[in-house]
Amino acid sequence: MSLPVAERTFFGQPRALATLFFTEMWERFSYYGMRAILVLYLITPPTASHLPAAVSASRTPMPQRSTAHMRP
Repeated sequence: MSLPVAERTFFGQPRALATLFFTEMWERFSYYGMRAILVLYLITPPTASHLPAAVSASRTPMPQRSTAHMRP
């Protein structure tokens, strides 16, 4: 039993395996890229001068709500 001559292969493997490989490759690339971006986000000080004013203002802590009006 031999493959038809018109059958396209990718390095001797079925063509669908190439699609699977590249999908897995991009998934891993995205995962590790997002991990790197998360680390950079977590280590950037909140008062970084290179951030726009709107971003810097959104990273300031929210004021604490008063609990004086709450029942004991």
